[in-house]
Amino acid sequence: MENFGIIKSEIRNQKSEIRNQKSEIFIGIPRSERRNNKCKLIFNVKIPLNDEQIIFYEVDSEYEKYLTTELSDSCVVAFLLYAMENEYDISCEGNLSERIYNQLNDYLIPAISKNIKRYKKINIHCAGLSDIEFHGNAVGAGISCGVDSFYTILKNLRYSEKSKLRVTHLCFFNVGGAEQSRQLYNGRKLNAMNAA
Repeated sequence: MENFGIIKSEIRNQKSEIRNQKSEIFIGIPRSERRNNKCKLIFNVKIPLNDEQIIFYEVDSEYEKYLTTELSDSCVVAFLLYAMENEYDISCEGNLSERIYNQLNDYLIPAISKNIKRYKKINIHCAGLSDIEFHGNAVGAGISCGVDSFYTILKNLRYSEKSKLRVTHLCFFNVGGAEQSRQLYNGRKLNAMNAA
């Protein structure tokens, strides 16, 4: 029984040593895949202490033109708070938009890490910066039918219908408990559609 305690202690020390080394989340180059009237934007992601995982965004094929394989912005933003909470830098094999890169490193990360103890200051590294301009004419917001998403939508109603800031599209993301079962996901998706 004494050996079990020693092994447990050694494992705890190894995990602590790994955390003390500046570990990073590695994001591979984005790629797209089309199947059954759907399009996926796919990233291979390696998170410290875990196997490589595949992360994707899936949309109906009619919205494929809004997905870009030239930038890793969406994946970096998706992992930002997780990386900050675990003190992992983020390293991208692909490019980031210059705007996202600068806003995250110069403003958002310092502000969050300064004001919320559990989030640490991290660095974001990428292959290069891009100045690609997107000329879409839509504004999206997530809807889970929770308090936060309803507050966002309610607050947005203050903008006139002609404002470029007015939400025009709602997005329901398959995250949290919704990923546990397709039935739960479809039920929550129906709630979001009814709320829209």
